[in-house]
Parts: sequence; C-alpha cells; structure tokens
Amino acid sequence: TITAVNDVLDEPPFSSAITHTVVSADSFYDGISAPSVTVDITDNDVAGVTFTPAHTPLRVTEGSVTDTFTVVLNTQPTSTVQLTLTTTTNGVIVTPGVLTFTSGTWNVPQTVTIEAVEDTLYESAHTGTITPTLSTTAYGFTSLSLSPLVVDITDNDTSEIMISRSVITITEGQEETYTLALASAPTSSVQILLVTDPMISIRPSLFTFDGTNWSTSQTVTITTVDDRIDMGPRDVFILATVSSTTAFAGVVIPTTTVHIIDDETASTAPMGGGSTGASVSGPGAGSTPTLTGTVTPLPVAPPTPRDEPIIVVVP
Repeated sequence: TITAVNDVLDEPPFSSAITHTVVSADSFYDGISAPSVTVDITDNDVAGVTFTPAHTPLRVTEGSVTDTFTVVLNTQPTSTVQLTLTTTTNGVIVTPGVLTFTSGTWNVPQTVTIEAVEDTLYESAHTGTITPTLSTTAYGFTSLSLSPLVVDITDNDTSEIMISRSVITITEGQEETYTLALASAPTSSVQILLVTDPMISIRPSLFTFDGTNWSTSQTVTITTVDDRIDMGPRDVFILATVSSTTAFAGVVIPTTTVHIIDDETASTAPMGGGSTGASVSGPGAGSTPTLTGTVTPLPVAPPTPRDEPIIVVVP
C-alpha cells in the first residue's frame, strides 16, 4: 500500500521512486537486483490567501469607527511571502500596509486595522478599495492574483449651505448684508442662484463655490426700494436654488426673510391751500395773546348783492 505524505506545501505534480533491496538467507535471492517502482504524486494543497473580516461588509466612519480583518496563507510557502496592501485616494488607511509570512508563520493570523480618510469633502456614503499584491518566489504564490477588498465608508461631512442670517430687518433706503458658504468641500463647482421680490435688490445674485473657496464666506448685499408711499412694515423673501453635479445637487436652502420698515408716515395738509407764518405768544395763561408775523388770507368768493360779506378770522 502506497500513501502520499499529506503535507501543507503547495507543490507541482511530481514523481517518487520506490527502490527495493533483497536480503535473503537463500544465496540465490540474497542481493539480487529488483526493479524500482515510480509513483506519480498529485498535490492536494493549493496556494492562497484567506482574508477574514471582522464585519461583513467591512465598514468604517470618517473620524470615528474603524474595522479590522485578519490574513493567513492557505499553504506553507517554500520561501518568504510578502503581502502589500494598497488603498485608493480619499478612501481608507490600513495598518500595517505590508505583511510578511514565512514557513513558520504562514498560518498565524495577522490583523489589519482599517480607518477612513478624514477629509473635508462631502462624498455621502461611498466605498474604499484595498488591493493586495504578493511578492515571493514560493511555488504557487508567484502567479497568484488576489481580489480587492471593498470597504463601506460613512461620511461625517455634510452638504449643508451655511447662511449667516435667516431673518434680516432693514429700513427703506438702507443696505444690509449676509453671507453664504459651504459646510464641506465639493468635488466639483456648486452654483447658488438667488431670486427675490422687486421691493428689494440683491447683489450679486449668483455665487460659485469649488474645492478652493468652499469655506470662504461670500457676501450678499440687500438694498430696499426707497419709495414715497407709506406701506407700513412688510416681509419679502429671498429664494435660493443650487446647481451642481456633486452631492450638493438638490440641497434645499432655507428661505431668507427680509423684514422691511417703511420710512414714510401719514400726514395731513392744510385745508384750502392757505398758509401762515404767524405765531401767537403771550405772557401766560389768562393774558391777551399777541399775534406776530404775516398772515396769508384764504381765497374768498366775491359777494353777490344779496350776500352778506364773508369774514375770515385767523386766530
């Protein structure tokens, strides 16, 4: 009965010879030559690398939650095997980035820690990729291709539009300002268009943010129309819309309320169009007042024969 040695090495198909030596008390058989037997051996080991994640799928959060996985070789290598882990930009960071396995440590799990890259980009939920590559002369591992590992990443940045003032009070003919900025860096340009009521003007009405100026506040100047009509206090609104191909597309910006205070007040003109530059003065209560200045009489109709004269008294 022939049984192959069941080892943990990945080996190519090979042959082994079984030789025979004859020993006998019979001189006719003792020491005679016996043919050898060749045995073809097929290996049952396959070189490979096993990644065991702590969670399925692997998942991390920017600035907080990390994850791990362990790595072992499936078979004992005939020489040292080095495993390098490469990550995508703005994805994840792995520690350590290089693992080394020998014939004595090939089946000892090595732990890799994953953390998300902490950036200022708003990417919403996205993924990072870890690409493993091998460097070795060990049989079975030299041509081994490994699949990348995908990590789910939760972003801690938001697509919020930062508005310095949501309610603004302004008097007719005056100016007020407020500012706009993005809460995180966009991956491409973001445009904000402002529209409002004709009772006020805003300048500028179009703002552009990108990866270089996203956190720099841009100023909106509001001017009211200074009319001659007493309309009383009133509210108008500034509406903003966002245009972008990034995760900022479709972001709803709260309406800005502008409370206008009128600078006109109601007044009553003198009846009949008369005017006076007169003033009354006196030494005090109970005394006879003295009229000074000039008096412009109100116009009167000419008397008719049967009319009594019209007398206008100006106090």
